Amino acid sequence: MLEMKNDMQAIKDCHFYNTATVFVEEGIPATKDESRLLIFEASYFNSKVDNCFFECKGTSFIYLIELWSGPINTKLTVKKFKEKIGEITGKNPQLMRLREKSNEKLFKVCHDNKQMDDYNVADGKELAIQMLEAQENPKEDEQLIMVKVWDPNEWTLTPVKELYVERTCDLKEFAAILSSVSGIPVILEVIL
Repeated sequence: MLEMKNDMQAIKDCHFYNTATVFVEEGIPATKDESRLLIFEASYFNSKVDNCFFECKGTSFIYLIELWSGPINTKLTVKKFKEKIGEITGKNPQLMRLREKSNEKLFKVCHDNKQMDDYNVADGKELAIQMLEAQENPKEDEQLIMVKVWDPNEWTLTPVKELYVERTCDLKEFAAILSSVSGIPVILEVIL
């Protein structure tokens, strides 16, 4: 959904089509540098705590709860944006991880020093915060990965373990990282 912000723009330039539906809402219009965002809180499903009609045994299903919807200045840094969300929700912004969201999946981690418009925020964009147990400060060349260990005897996955990995690490380094997290030894074979 787009908000019409330029009242001098002709209707023909607004990309309306025949029988277009227009939603009208009372409120304060957003300004030129603002976009209306929808913010969710995301958390991993915990089968030991959360009640569900099926047993998920440590899978990475995500709970999403809508927290807030409204305009934000896209020139704000991510850090300042998290502070504003903290003021609105009462949550600690230093323990927030801001992520891009699409459908029921979480994607890119938004870095505190970047501006919101570096993440292509536009009207209707959905973002999610994850509340962390400790403050984090990932580097921009790091990739967040989720690791779950498969137990073939029990047919279960362990709960998600998240860690940051440098995007430039080679597969040997990556295997060593996964081994340290999973407890599964690395076996390197040379294929000739």
